[in-house]
Amino acid sequence: MKICIKNLCVADAVCDLSVEFEVKNAIVLFDPEEYRAGILLKKLVDIDSSMDGTVFIDGVTKAEYFAQNPIASVFGYVFDEGIMLSNLSIRENLMLPYRLRWGTGRDEEFETQVRYWLQMFELEMDLELRPAFVKPSRLKIMCFIRSLLLQPQVLLIDNPYYLLNQSERIKMLDILQTLKTQMKLIVASTDLDFTENFADTVLNFEVNNKIVVKSIAIT
Repeated sequence: MKICIKNLCVADAVCDLSVEFEVKNAIVLFDPEEYRAGILLKKLVDIDSSMDGTVFIDGVTKAEYFAQNPIASVFGYVFDEGIMLSNLSIRENLMLPYRLRWGTGRDEEFETQVRYWLQMFELEMDLELRPAFVKPSRLKIMCFIRSLLLQPQVLLIDNPYYLLNQSERIKMLDILQTLKTQMKLIVASTDLDFTENFADTVLNFEVNNKIVVKSIAIT
């Protein structure tokens, strides 16, 4: 998959950013300013309608690409803050996109996959709780699981270490190292150690008046 973003603008945060890269294994968007890499991820899935700019995927516009390939099958998005619908239980928050992706009649498989990922993260969770009653770091992990259940071509992860304690970060890195051998990942991160230890390729946001993006192979 080749992604080309042209003339991305968002208020005063990003102005006239253009970048082209091929998605292979694990790409990290390293940004010490914290927000710019996350903006690029949001543009890929149109979370913020205020963003200007055009996205091309494999040579066609994003709209054309998604007309042939449903977005849930292409991108899975993991929010940095573990956002979920407050009026639904954790189980319902996971089940809703799962059914939209796979249809109904697969509840048993859903439960099996949820149990698998909870075991992988070594996490015990009451799935009937509402998000407001769940610790932020655990809620973030559940959002991660929600995206994995969709089995997208590319997993988009915004700031994977944010909200996690040291042991949770170690577990997250371990799982991400396994996942990058199985699927494509695009990760926005402010953590240099994570970037150097995890990325196959880095898009580096430099600090200056006009953002410059460099592709740097990590060997």
